[in-house]
Amino acid sequence: MNLFSRVHLTLQQSLAILLALVLCQQSLAQKSGGPDKLIEANRYAAFATDALNCRGANDSVPRDPVAEAIKWTQRAITTAKELRTSDKDERGRAAAFIARQTRQLTELEGRQARFDTGAKSMEKALKQARLLSAQRVLRETEPLACDARFETLTTQLDGELRRFSELIADADSVVETEPQAAISKYEEARSANVESPEITQKIMHARRVLVQHQAAQKARIRAERKVRVGSRTAKSVAWIVVLVGLLGGLGYAAYEQNKKKKQ
Repeated sequence: MNLFSRVHLTLQQSLAILLALVLCQQSLAQKSGGPDKLIEANRYAAFATDALNCRGANDSVPRDPVAEAIKWTQRAITTAKELRTSDKDERGRAAAFIARQTRQLTELEGRQARFDTGAKSMEKALKQARLLSAQRVLRETEPLACDARFETLTTQLDGELRRFSELIADADSVVETEPQAAISKYEEARSANVESPEITQKIMHARRVLVQHQAAQKARIRAERKVRVGSRTAKSVAWIVVLVGLLGGLGYAAYEQNKKKKQ
């Protein structure tokens, strides 16, 4: 074999090796973007579902579950789009998965916007002591149990409702005997819950009781005055009787004395 033949053979071998390397690289690239990507994307989608069920990584509880679900859904979509395969069925499954996750992402973003609005509205209602409005916002928003914002707001709402109920109970217990004290407690209760439908009627009742107490007190004072005046009058009459008797006795004694002198 001459030199030219050896050089030509070496060149053919080099080209074969180069071609093999190229094919191997393509195969590896296809494998990295192949079915494994769809499996990975499904795992991220499962993480999003866990977050909505208040389950996080390592059995932790997500403080903002919807935001956590949005993060995992976005990652699932991105990962599924990285799929590289010549398998038509695999591409179809990936497209269907991406479509589902995109709809899920839209729904999650809408829910998060509703939660953000609800949290702000509830916080404002609590600051204004509008407890009924705060309850309505909470009911309409339907937040997830582990959402930290609503956990805090719900605790605050429960505390204000409990304080309002205690003030009402305290006022009710003394309204018939101490209406003025009851009115003060009712007023404090109204400042704690300005939307209470019952508080105005309770204050009106307490004021009527107060008027009755004041009228009864005035009647007692007048009666006591009459008693004192009557007592003073009786004493005066008694003294007059005594004086008249005394004067009569003195007059009679003088008369008897004059009579004896004449005799």
